[in-house]
Amino acid sequence: MPVERGEIRALTVLQPFASALMFGPKDPENRFQRLHLPEGGIWVAIHAGLRLYPANEAGIREVWPECPAFKDMVRGSILGLRHLKEIRRYDPSQDAELRDDPWATGPWCWMFGRRLIAPEPIPHRGMQGLWRPAPDALARLEILLEENGLSPTNFGE
Repeated sequence: MPVERGEIRALTVLQPFASALMFGPKDPENRFQRLHLPEGGIWVAIHAGLRLYPANEAGIREVWPECPAFKDMVRGSILGLRHLKEIRRYDPSQDAELRDDPWATGPWCWMFGRRLIAPEPIPHRGMQGLWRPAPDALARLEILLEENGLSPTNFGE
């Protein structure tokens, strides 16, 4: 499904990685799919999936010392918006920025920029791939953009 300029899409990410994207130091999201973005990118709602990724909590704390306890992380909700600004192939021999980023493993790194945290988590069912939020959730995300002086085509970066 092609992504059009000005669309807001959502991406389900398992915890603790959803929280690391929204509240922590994680900017690349590793995916197997390459995505063709419209010029300037798109806003993506980061949805915390219901399941917890079987990650080593101590290992996560090495790269994100402020990480909350996994058991306390919100699940099954949209946490906010991130600006998906580019898609890069993970090639540590050619890309020093990704090589030095502990969150980047590829094969494709979806590179996020600006973040807007929702005032409250927005309960929503997750899906695979990049998906369209339900109308009520989309309305709340559009309000979040407006409150920050932004729009679906204005990323403020």
